[in-house]
Amino acid sequence: MNRKSGYLLVTTLMLGSALLSACGSGGNEKNASSASPSAAAGSTQAAASESASPSAAQEDTTPVTIKYASWMSKGEDKPMLEAFMKKYPYITVEDTVLDGAQYDKLLKTKIISGDAPDVFLFMKAAQYASYVQEGWLMDVTDEPGTARLKESQPLADYYSVDGKIYGSMVNGGVEYFPVYYNKKYFAKLGIQPPTTPEELYTISEKIKADGKDPFVFGGKDGWPFRIFFDPYRNAEDFGSYPTYNDSLYKGEVKPSDLYKNTFAEFEKWVKAGYVGKASLTMSYDQSVQYFADGKAGMIPQGPWLTGLDPIKNAKDLELGAFAYPYAPVNGKIQVLAAADRSIGISAKTKHADAAKKLYNFFLEQANITEYLNSQGLTTLLPGLDLTIDPALVDFMKVVGDTGKIEPHFNAGSVSFPPAWDSVTWASYQNILAGQPVADELKRVDAEFAKIKDQAVK
Repeated sequence: MNRKSGYLLVTTLMLGSALLSACGSGGNEKNASSASPSAAAGSTQAAASESASPSAAQEDTTPVTIKYASWMSKGEDKPMLEAFMKKYPYITVEDTVLDGAQYDKLLKTKIISGDAPDVFLFMKAAQYASYVQEGWLMDVTDEPGTARLKESQPLADYYSVDGKIYGSMVNGGVEYFPVYYNKKYFAKLGIQPPTTPEELYTISEKIKADGKDPFVFGGKDGWPFRIFFDPYRNAEDFGSYPTYNDSLYKGEVKPSDLYKNTFAEFEKWVKAGYVGKASLTMSYDQSVQYFADGKAGMIPQGPWLTGLDPIKNAKDLELGAFAYPYAPVNGKIQVLAAADRSIGISAKTKHADAAKKLYNFFLEQANITEYLNSQGLTTLLPGLDLTIDPALVDFMKVVGDTGKIEPHFNAGSVSFPPAWDSVTWASYQNILAGQPVADELKRVDAEFAKIKDQAVK
């Protein structure tokens, strides 16, 4: 199957199902950051009460303790783990939460020191290739939990290394994130969600004239800049360099070539006052509260924002979301399709049977559906009945329009270490602080030269 057409089919079916049930519950989870907001407790009773497999009577029920690790710092995974322990009372799961900003470093330290968690979440783009290469992930190709992923050939290809699969997607989608706004505030100013960059500049000027920041970002954490401006870069990069990671590695293009227009656009926003200096020192959590308090007109964030407590408890907030009108290439907006959280089993586990049970339980249809719906997450795993918050319906109509969106499953066969993301995050912080774009372009080229040899091919 063609990788692009296969992905489009998966996405269309997923979004179609979501839109039909758009009046369903929203959620409240954040992506790869240490500042994850609290997740709705959610019921996992159905999952916990599922009957045991026919061979359960023959299973070894000797008490065992396994370790689970993630960066879900506000207990987002606890309902799943508690339901698992209810079904398998002889298996105790110790839940370890690592700092999301240093997740790869901390997890590697545990693995190398012999303290590897038996089951853990990982970030596909940043960790998968190197962890497989190091022999740290177990082959789960034939596990029942992997079956759903294998139903989608593009996903199976995405996770396959030499014909084997070492983990499964949990949540993910296209890197095209909503821009949230207050419908009541927009109505007060007489403005509408923009359909062109020029319209966005116009409404930003009106918001600024009203004494508020047009946009707010949790700039202190870095990644909130990336989730908005990386798609801006991808919209151009995929047109000229469909596998730009490979092109970077081969020296066919420099980072400065890829980022020059994006950095220039961000600098334009900064100089125009569309992004206030407050964004430089605010964390992700603080930026959400800032928007909820009505101090900013718009906030680009993930689908999880709809269920966060500051948003749910805000006064006079009628949440809406629009899709930023990135420039199309060949008639379509070019976007990266990717996993956020993935789950795998340590190849070093001493409790393989129990670890496999947790992996498979996590990915059972009822369990993974509840997990995603309770946190407002999307996925590319097929065959799941997901719901979306009504505030996201207009946004999802755009993202699900295969006539407008051209997704790419990867940017090449080369993966760069997480440190490379930190380099580009810092550029947005530096530009907001007043650093010239020309200096930042030189810096990213120099920093890339330092980490290039750490790439996994």
